[in-house]
Amino acid sequence: MNREQQVEEERLRFVKQTIEKKLIEIEASVRGIRNDENQLRSEFRDDLKINLDNIWDQFETYASLSQQSNTLAIKEQTRLHIEKQHKILSRLRLSPYFARVDFKEGDSDFVENIYIGIATLRENEENLDSFLIYDWRAPISSIYYDHVPGPATYEFGEEKVSGEMLLKRQFVLKNGSIESMFDTSLAIVDELLKEILGKQATIQMKNIVATIQKDQNQIIRNTKSNTLIIQGAAGSGKTVNTN
Repeated sequence: MNREQQVEEERLRFVKQTIEKKLIEIEASVRGIRNDENQLRSEFRDDLKINLDNIWDQFETYASLSQQSNTLAIKEQTRLHIEKQHKILSRLRLSPYFARVDFKEGDSDFVENIYIGIATLRENEENLDSFLIYDWRAPISSIYYDHVPGPATYEFGEEKVSGEMLLKRQFVLKNGSIESMFDTSLAIVDELLKEILGKQATIQMKNIVATIQKDQNQIIRNTKSNTLIIQGAAGSGKTVNTN
């Protein structure tokens, strides 16, 4: 194993450890919320048994039930949101990212290592700059699809950010391990396409965002047209690319 692959293996281990830690925290949060929901439902049932003969008792009971119902709805929405995060992290655990680009913005000397995957992952949720993985749909991720090493630009809102791509590296990860990695000056190298498109259909669909070409990327990111028609044969990934 050469030095570059060793560095990438060490980083991958750190990312996987971070994912595992977050999964444990989320599972604990879900258990806590479920306990709160069960407690609220129990109180809800108890309040329904209150004597409603007196009009003032009715008003008080209805107000209490309304408040409990709203609180329960908020708890359920929070749990569903957290469970969605758990699902995403579970997918990231197996294949955290598929590409890396090193980008230097403008005249800055700082080089950012941008790892691109199916979802965003931060080391610290309170630090918005602590990105371990960028979602492939993020504006900065477009340089992976649109450029080769050299001058590169991407749009961030109304602003166009210019700089230089110093490295473009692609990975094939399986079960949380690096099967292969290679640096390239091409849009998507033939080796990556052969590796991914040669897999069974379910694996192909999970990794199809790694094989998007420049023209496809421009179509996917098009926000100027109100209507967009995508044509393609069955199983070609039309739905995957628009999600």
